[in-house]
Amino acid sequence: MENNQSIFDTICRLREEQPGLPYRFQDERTAGQKDVLYVLASEGIPFWRKEDLAKECCGILKDLVNKEEAILTDPVLHHFLEHYPICSYFLELRERVRITLEAESGARERLYHLGMRLARSGTNPEQVKLGIILLGFFPYDTTKQIMRTLGYHSEYTLYVLESIQFIFPLQNNFIFELAKHTVGYGKLAAMFLLKPVRWEQQHWMMHEGIKSEFLANIYANLCIQKTDMRAYFKKTEITAANFTDFAYLICYGDYNNDSVTIDAQLDFLYKFIDKRDYATNFIDLGALVSIWYQVVDYWQQDYDFISQNETKYRRTKTMWDTRIARYEKLVHKVESFLHQPKWRHIVYQEISAPKESDSLIMKVLVYLNMHPDFPAFMEVLSRQPLGFNMLDFFLKINPEFYFDDVCEYLEAILNPDLYALPLETEEPENASVTDLMRADEWLLRLFEVMSEKRKYNEAWCIRGVHYRHAGVRKKAVQVLQQHRKKMVQPSRN
Repeated sequence: MENNQSIFDTICRLREEQPGLPYRFQDERTAGQKDVLYVLASEGIPFWRKEDLAKECCGILKDLVNKEEAILTDPVLHHFLEHYPICSYFLELRERVRITLEAESGARERLYHLGMRLARSGTNPEQVKLGIILLGFFPYDTTKQIMRTLGYHSEYTLYVLESIQFIFPLQNNFIFELAKHTVGYGKLAAMFLLKPVRWEQQHWMMHEGIKSEFLANIYANLCIQKTDMRAYFKKTEITAANFTDFAYLICYGDYNNDSVTIDAQLDFLYKFIDKRDYATNFIDLGALVSIWYQVVDYWQQDYDFISQNETKYRRTKTMWDTRIARYEKLVHKVESFLHQPKWRHIVYQEISAPKESDSLIMKVLVYLNMHPDFPAFMEVLSRQPLGFNMLDFFLKINPEFYFDDVCEYLEAILNPDLYALPLETEEPENASVTDLMRADEWLLRLFEVMSEKRKYNEAWCIRGVHYRHAGVRKKAVQVLQQHRKKMVQPSRN
């Protein structure tokens, strides 16, 4: 956002320059990420600390309500918001403001104008978030429009969602509106709070809500948890138009839960497989492969149970035999359909311009026993150069095909400083813990392959001896010693 223009005005200008929803001018992978993950996936700070911060913030707001021009530049508010982000205590702040308004009704109008100034004129995201919290107590038409404008941007969706919880009428409809018109972490926050009670909302959740280029698993599982899957699958016919939507759900959803029995899942999988001629793209292929793995897993679980409970098996033999026959039939249908050569071409199209997750791509490659040349994976690797799924594919599943390529690849992308750092020292500048952990795991696996598969790359062993991570150094030394013994043994004979 530009420094000389408020965040609200900047959004309005960009919305006119790039019309349409969701907003295309936001970075959907980062907007709102920090705040939404903090609220949904962390314990946060202790409750007493949240209460203290909410109380302190309320005290600052009381001092500001009588000011006119100095609100946005007030040094006390600026210092407070800089050191204590709203996301860590905004629920407690909202409650304290609500109680304050009940006790001091005369402050309502002044607090409303303060919220408007912060939300509409703020140049700092924390100012805007604070303004949104305050405006949540004033369900006016103007306020609703401001909430929409800001709420469609994922950086502020969470705060709009929470601010409307107790005052705004038809809250669930408003939440649904935000869910439909946001992306990334804003959409995640909206879906988390949405109660899909109407058929329209359930249909959207199952066909549109599940879709994301980077949060697919989370979206899909959230949709499954919030929708009565058995009733939905029973009502909905699978057609050419919605086949890929169901494929998406199969690929990314964990529908193996207590609310849906195995037999009910098999009913749905049969229903889907019977429409397999609609399959045309990679996500459809991924769904069929996922079904194969899921059914084989069920089959193995039942086989293990029967092996350990022969008495129970004999008493219910007909039931078990019927289910196993269904497994066999499903597996055969998938295998015969995916035997067609066209699927390999579709896989190459996907890895050259990847849209789906690394894990799904790897699953399909393993099923089809495909080993594309390493350069074919450059677009996949560009999304996450040290992704764990691709690590497994290259060095755990297929080291005989990709070991040498991975050696060259790691040499090209890893910072040489990683081999010069002494143990137990500070980590290299600008390298996050996650990046370092990923590099450690790739190198550990590289040396494990050298040890287990009798592969050898002396240059990498020498680098490994000087690597920052103790485990990698140890592995590199072990491989060097193992190779030395191998070289010495013939001369002794």
